[in-house]
Amino acid sequence: MTLVHRLPLAISARLRTLAERSIAGRWPILDVWAEPAMTLIGVEVKRVPHGNRDPRAVAYLALELAGGIRIDGVALRVNARGELTVCFPSRDQFRTSRAPTAFPIDNHARAAIEKAVLEALELHQHAATR
Repeated sequence: MTLVHRLPLAISARLRTLAERSIAGRWPILDVWAEPAMTLIGVEVKRVPHGNRDPRAVAYLALELAGGIRIDGVALRVNARGELTVCFPSRDQFRTSRAPTAFPIDNHARAAIEKAVLEALELHQHAATR
C-alpha cells in the first residue's frame, strides 16, 4: 500500500484530479503580524515519478509568487502523523550533504506558505487513515 492510499479518499481523489495541472489565483502568505507579506499566485502540480527516492511524496509542486519568483521541486509529503506537509527543494552540497536551495526564513513563514499552498490546492489538514 502506498502512502497516497493512506490519505483520506477525498484528498487522494483531489490530488489525482490536480495532477499535471496549474492552478491560478491569489492566496496571501501572512507574516507574524498577520499582514500580507507575499502572495502565492499559482501552483503547478506534477505527479511523483516512478522510482522516486522519497516514499512519502504524494506530488511535486512548482510555486509562483507575486513579483516573478518561481520555486520548482517543492514536495507535497505525508508526515509520520499522516498530515500533508510542504517540503522545499534541496541540492547536493559537496556530494556529502544536502542544503536547501529555497526555504522559508522561520517556522512561521513555513507554516504560512504551507497554509497558502494547501488552500490553493483546496486540501484540508486531515490525519491519514491508519
